[in-house]
Amino acid sequence: MSERTDQLSRSRDPEVDGGGFDEGILDDSPETPEAEHSTDSTAESRLAEYFAPKLFLVVFAVLTVLGQLGSMFVPLVGGPLGVFVGAFTVGLVSGKRRYGESAVAGGLVGALGVLFGNLTLATVTGSMLTLTGIGAAAGVLLAVLGVYFGRDLRVGLTQDL
Repeated sequence: MSERTDQLSRSRDPEVDGGGFDEGILDDSPETPEAEHSTDSTAESRLAEYFAPKLFLVVFAVLTVLGQLGSMFVPLVGGPLGVFVGAFTVGLVSGKRRYGESAVAGGLVGALGVLFGNLTLATVTGSMLTLTGIGAAAGVLLAVLGVYFGRDLRVGLTQDL
């Protein structure tokens, strides 16, 4: 019986029975030898893998709108909650890791929200830099956590049981 199993495993052709998985389809590497030598396109593709400027603008807009809506409807915690919900949505919708875009957008939204929300207080007390730094740190933390939990839910919903 073991001879039959060995024979079947040797005669199995992945192209015929569809059992093979071609990872070249998912690979974003260049196919031509000339493209492999181009350092500019390789560096740009690596950078685009971690941070996409166009997507950053979309994420920034989503986090800004949801942060403002949250602060209008729920005092004190609505803005940070809006940033978290926006980043959660980005993690849920996007198939790739979008931590870089979300972290930078969350930091900007947090810093600008705290700065403009407390402009008089920051100017009078002289603690503008401290308040802005706290807002930026909170925005980065909430955005990264939101993307993480959104991706986690996406994997949980799409994974086979």
